[in-house]
Amino acid sequence: MKKLILTICIVPSFLIAKNSVQKDKKIERKPQQVEFFTAKCNSQLASTLEKLGSQNKWIKQAPTETGNTVFRSPTAQFGHWLEVVIKADGQPSVFSIQKDTVTVFEYENLCTEKSKVAQGMNFSQRTTDKRKSTWFDDSDLKKLITKSQKGIIYVWSPEMVYSAKYYKYYRDAAKKLKIDFKSVLDPRCQITDVEKAINDFGIESTDVKLNSVELYMRNLTVHYPTTLVYGYGQLSDMPIVGVMEKDDIEAAVQRELIDIASRIN
Repeated sequence: MKKLILTICIVPSFLIAKNSVQKDKKIERKPQQVEFFTAKCNSQLASTLEKLGSQNKWIKQAPTETGNTVFRSPTAQFGHWLEVVIKADGQPSVFSIQKDTVTVFEYENLCTEKSKVAQGMNFSQRTTDKRKSTWFDDSDLKKLITKSQKGIIYVWSPEMVYSAKYYKYYRDAAKKLKIDFKSVLDPRCQITDVEKAINDFGIESTDVKLNSVELYMRNLTVHYPTTLVYGYGQLSDMPIVGVMEKDDIEAAVQRELIDIASRIN
C-alpha cells in the first residue's frame, strides 16, 4: 500500500474566532510532515495533483460534519487552488477551483480517473442582491499586492456587527504603521445592510465585494472580520481572524510582515 507524503501547515481550530475581542495568539508556523494517506487510489491521486500543478503547500481544514478530511493547496497559477477531500472510507476526490469553473476528479473501479466540470465560485453570478456591486477578483488582488508595497485587506460583513464596529481600529492601525488599507465586503451581503452599517458606525462608503479565489480559499469568508496582510508582492500565510484591541492589531500585522519578509530573504 503506497503512501503519499506531503508537507502541510495545520490551521488550528482556535483560529475560527468568535464575534468578540481576542488577544493575539502565537501560531505554530513550522510545516509538519504528515501522511496524506488514503487506502484507495493513492498513486492516481498523486498523479492528478501533479498534473494540476499542485505546489504541495497543503493547509488542513477544520473537520467536516460528515467526517471528511479536507486539504487545500495553491497552484503555480494565481487564482487557481486545489482541494482534496478524503471520505471516511478513504475514497478521495480532487477539486480544481477557479473563479469560473470547478473541475471535480473522482476515481471509479480500478482507480480510473473521471472528471466533470461544474460552475465556479464566481459570486457575481450567484448574488441575490438586487443592488449593483463592484467585485474584487484575483486580477484586482494581484494588482493591489504588486502596486502597493505593504498593506492589509479587511474583509467584513454588516451581518457581523463587530466587523463594522472595529473597522476603524484596523484602518487606523494601518495608517499608524504607514501601510495601505483595503476593505472588502462579504460577497453574500446586501448593499442596503452595508449602507446602514456605514451610517451607524461612520465608516467609508463602499460596495466592493469579495470575488477572489485566493481570498476565499484562505478562509476569508468563514468569519467576519478576517484580515490578510500582504507585503513585497506576497500574501501572508495566516489570516488574522476576529477583532482585537488597537495595540494587538499592530503587533499582529507586524508579525505577519516579518514572516513574509523572512520568506523572501
